[in-house]
Amino acid sequence: QLHINPEVQSKPIFIYATSEYIAEYDLDLNINKVLIQTSSQVEHLAVMSSEKRILWVNENVELISATAGLKPIKLARMRAEVLSLTVDWIQRIVYWAELDTDDKSSVSIYELDLCQFEGKVMAPHKLLTLDRGKNVRDLTIMPFLNILLWLERDKEANISTLVGRILSNSTFMDFETTYFHKMFVSSLESVSLVDMDGNICIYDISKRMCSSQIEAVLAKPE
Repeated sequence: QLHINPEVQSKPIFIYATSEYIAEYDLDLNINKVLIQTSSQVEHLAVMSSEKRILWVNENVELISATAGLKPIKLARMRAEVLSLTVDWIQRIVYWAELDTDDKSSVSIYELDLCQFEGKVMAPHKLLTLDRGKNVRDLTIMPFLNILLWLERDKEANISTLVGRILSNSTFMDFETTYFHKMFVSSLESVSLVDMDGNICIYDISKRMCSSQIEAVLAKPE
């Protein structure tokens, strides 16, 4: 599990998890630093660098939170498999996509307000449910735009489309993009969309277009 945090892009580091711990790797210094020891496998990971807080979903589908020097605490218990996790570090809201417990062909997106935490396990709020047969990967919040993004995969058509929801008015955004395999944040207002060949589109969310493209260079066999 690898997480590149846009809050700390000026620092060449990334956070990763093994079966035993969550650690930080400094690309400049080539140094690993263990941050938290974990008792179960980390399935999904999110970071709030301004609070030095790490959030993760473990193999028991529990949402866990930990800050430097403090014991991890359980925030919520999911009911089924979690597909993706993201956090708005400004409004302190966690979002995740989760399979329906009764219908594995349905996926719902939930939110949890960290400001409401009072020391007990919280009940999340269901934000929306996708159409049957639609799957979610790379759920991503853009805090400064107040937009929630994800790649929505149609199982029958076997294609993935970029989908957005404006959280202030609960309306969906149509981006007319398909065939992308992976997405990650590249700036405060853009994401990087990766196709099956490794080519990258730097997609400007406000302009709804690729501002630049990077083609993958594959090594030729000798």
